[in-house]
Amino acid sequence: MMTKALPFGIAAVLWFLSLRPAQAVAPTPAELAEAKRWSAARFDGAERFFSFTCGGKPSAELLGGWELKRSTRELDPPRVEHTLTYSDPGTGLVVRCVRIEYRDFPATEWVLFVKNIFRQDGGNLWPEDTDPNRAGMSQIQYIQGFYAFWDGLLQRHPHLLIDNCAEGARKIDLETIRRSIVLWRSDCQAPMNFDPVVNQGFNYGLLQWIPLCGAVTPLNKLSAYSFRSAYCPALLMGWPMAGVPDVKDRWSKVDVDLLRKLLNEYLAIRPYLFGDFYPLMPYSLDQDTWIAWQFDVPEQGQGMVQAFRRGQSNYEIARFKLRGLHAGAQYVLTNLDTGESQTLAGRELLDKGLAVPIAEQPGSAVIVYKKLK
Repeated sequence: MMTKALPFGIAAVLWFLSLRPAQAVAPTPAELAEAKRWSAARFDGAERFFSFTCGGKPSAELLGGWELKRSTRELDPPRVEHTLTYSDPGTGLVVRCVRIEYRDFPATEWVLFVKNIFRQDGGNLWPEDTDPNRAGMSQIQYIQGFYAFWDGLLQRHPHLLIDNCAEGARKIDLETIRRSIVLWRSDCQAPMNFDPVVNQGFNYGLLQWIPLCGAVTPLNKLSAYSFRSAYCPALLMGWPMAGVPDVKDRWSKVDVDLLRKLLNEYLAIRPYLFGDFYPLMPYSLDQDTWIAWQFDVPEQGQGMVQAFRRGQSNYEIARFKLRGLHAGAQYVLTNLDTGESQTLAGRELLDKGLAVPIAEQPGSAVIVYKKLK
């Protein structure tokens, strides 16, 4: 395996796989039997090969009162997957252990998943306070424990990335965003048939308060309009949550040249996404209007403007007063679709604004700018 650092803080991992199996000593029947006995004792019996603490109590004490489900499936002739799923009916906490058994090698691998989900009945995750003099204490202690749980994970794994997605983004607060990143913003994205206006609304609201977040763009509805609507520090590309009978058929419906062009554009403008965010129009989800915003990196004198003409808007051009610029400076502005550049004064851009034409309906525009020295 080789890891290489790329520009913009991105890392690429290249795996090498030999097509010829390595020549090694075959395991003995006794070794295979011992490995199976060891893993079965810790998976099928009372002993577990994982442990944790929740609410000050050890997992050995807690799991006996949680609902347990077991499942087994064959992945391929040499491998069998075994799953244990523990669910706490009181809090909604789910702990899932997935173990892979190798029939032809004395080894076992496992992964432990912890999921803190909300209650389906809409109730609170913490027990009700019965003492009127202690109202709210259970909620406070639950939240403190929730933060302590994340802190423990980050202390043990300093490079861990926590995706904060739960309850329709109701766990986005000052404490959670110190510890996590909002990558998956809503399950309404899962079918990958949502209108790009959804991403525009998310970006407009979140980027003013949470600059480090992600957005997903559906590959089955690829267009410059939908792809640019998802421009965030983290960009996700997804397919509908459904079976894939033919991978080649799926990709045959994607304009790969367009995808390559948009990815290159995203990598070029990504540094601007960490700059200051300025909405340039009032918030709206209406289809008969435009929406636009600006990312400005003042220490570099650079930035970009994104504008979106929605599907039912009759206006082919809009003018936006920019923000954060130096009035006495000159700026070179380049439209990434046409490649055309123009030089305008900062005062004109601040007072009169920048005219942005978009012929397509719906359509989008990205204009990058740089201050002249």
